[in-house]
Amino acid sequence: MEPQGAIGATGATGDAGTNATVTNVETANAVEFNFTIPRGDVGATGPKLEIGTISTSHSQAPEDILN
Repeated sequence: MEPQGAIGATGATGDAGTNATVTNVETANAVEFNFTIPRGDVGATGPKLEIGTISTSHSQAPEDILN
């Protein structure tokens, strides 16, 4: 008898460099797909972003800025 009921899915993270897999688990009443997706390798660290002093000033009163 083929499953006639619910369809479900689970997911897991596999080790970097491994293949992605999908396993079909069938019971009398349901189908479940179990996915394993490998994590990506750690990338290189980019340059550090440094933000200097930021100043804001308005020559007008706040109510004048909106008009």
